[in-house]
Amino acid sequence: MKRIGLDRRANAFTLVELLVIIFTTVMLVVLIFSGMTRAKRESLQKVCVNNLKQVGLAFRLWPSGSSDRYPMAYSTNDEGTLEFVATGETFRHFQVMSKELVTPKLLVCPSDTRLAATNFTILLSNSNISYFVGVDAEETQPEMLLSGDRNISN
Repeated sequence: MKRIGLDRRANAFTLVELLVIIFTTVMLVVLIFSGMTRAKRESLQKVCVNNLKQVGLAFRLWPSGSSDRYPMAYSTNDEGTLEFVATGETFRHFQVMSKELVTPKLLVCPSDTRLAATNFTILLSNSNISYFVGVDAEETQPEMLLSGDRNISN
């Protein structure tokens, strides 16, 4: 009878072994989750960069009489947004390019807390846009900022 009791005890984990197993499992879970959050953050940044690329292409495709100027340089009489430069209504610059942008969802970075507008005409406002516009940008001066993310930080 005593021999059976000793066999059971010999087959069980000791307290130290059990603690090592629990510690190793917890460390693996922490490493996996930290890697997943970093990968998610990086993928959101890539989507923001892709959105900015689409915005840049929309500026380039915007129909104008002169190929080296953007909508901010044209009067509203010429389907531009020059009069809105001083008002701070950034959404107007994107609104004029609605045919090139296709959807207003491109104007919100996924890592931003802003909600995307459902259309360009009624619901679009500065609160639905994650990006800014370089109002002095010209194609002949490529070092100037055309657009960027409002959430830029160190």
